[in-house]
Amino acid sequence: MLLHRVPLVLAASFLAWQGCLLEDDKSVDVTDPLDTTVSEVEDPSTWDFHGPEGVVASGGYVFVANTAFDGSDGSYGTGFVTVVRQSDFAVVNKVTTTQRNPQALIAHDDKVYVLCSGTTDYDDAKKLVTPTSDGSLEAIDVPTAATAFAPQTVIQLPRSTGNPLVGYPSSLAFSADGQFAYAGSGTTAALFKVDLETNKVLRGAIDPIVLGDLASTDSIAVATGPDEVIFAGSFNRDQVFAVDTSTDLKATNPFQVIDAGKTGNMDGVLHMVYRDTGVPDLFVLLGLASVVQGVTTAMGQAGVEFLLNTETYPNRLAVHGDTLYVVNSGNNNVTAMTISSRESLGRVAIFEPGTNPYELTVADKDGSTVLYVTGFSTNALYEVDPDSGSILRVAQ
Repeated sequence: MLLHRVPLVLAASFLAWQGCLLEDDKSVDVTDPLDTTVSEVEDPSTWDFHGPEGVVASGGYVFVANTAFDGSDGSYGTGFVTVVRQSDFAVVNKVTTTQRNPQALIAHDDKVYVLCSGTTDYDDAKKLVTPTSDGSLEAIDVPTAATAFAPQTVIQLPRSTGNPLVGYPSSLAFSADGQFAYAGSGTTAALFKVDLETNKVLRGAIDPIVLGDLASTDSIAVATGPDEVIFAGSFNRDQVFAVDTSTDLKATNPFQVIDAGKTGNMDGVLHMVYRDTGVPDLFVLLGLASVVQGVTTAMGQAGVEFLLNTETYPNRLAVHGDTLYVVNSGNNNVTAMTISSRESLGRVAIFEPGTNPYELTVADKDGSTVLYVTGFSTNALYEVDPDSGSILRVAQ
């Protein structure tokens, strides 16, 4: 069974959503009854990609975070970041992370930062997901990415011993000035903060930024905001908070909290993207409702606008200029719309059934715009021309 792997936390209804899905593309060969030879099981450690999720382009390379997730038993192997040379789409390096389950990537200055979430355990009786290993924020120097043996910087993000749900950092955003990294917990309403100048954890599991009841299940998605603001979205409450990065309190401007829900039920804030120009400027993906909401933060009291219905199992958003992209994992495609006109551009990328596209990044290639999309179940990276819908190259 192919797992549509979104943050592994959340409410019981969302956990049920994750468990239904498609089919596993990594089957094991078996011996034909008429054949006297025995097929050997492929060693996952030799794969260039293994459960790839986050992707970012920087310095002539495309970086892919590999969770090493095993869908047969829900375990994680040793995670790593694959370095792909953009010019010829060749895999030139695999950099092992110190903690398991690397999910999110951000390129900043001459580094690529990798957020490792760690592992979790699900208690079916209590409907709770609990962190079972620590996370980390690690950095790879882009100029030496092709030859690096390990991340150059490792900042540990231990889970809490006093609050068992606090941990599992699974969403990453930087402050607008690039000084601070914020990581949203995937298991409860906590936010962690790291100073990127000193590589020190300022608000860790012992003293997180609290956005709700830490004894209750939730998942916090984060996005860079304007000036000294980070946006934090609650999956279980359909709320988006503005957090002041100078005080780590709920901001007074552009707003403190808004209701981003659409249906009146739990819609699930799954991912958010902010742009510094245009209206709306904050885009909120509601994973359970399959809806993208637009928020205009410049109005002080934020206005919420319905933008579009997604296809099945939407997973990630990206904004490039006046275009909004949506990764639809269930339908194996990327759809898009022109934001200013609210005009749908339809499917700008279509993948084979069972691909389970997870995340995308928009990049420049020889003066043209391309999309890099990870295929979680095909263990592949795709380069796509969004104008023609053509898959240009595949690394696998």
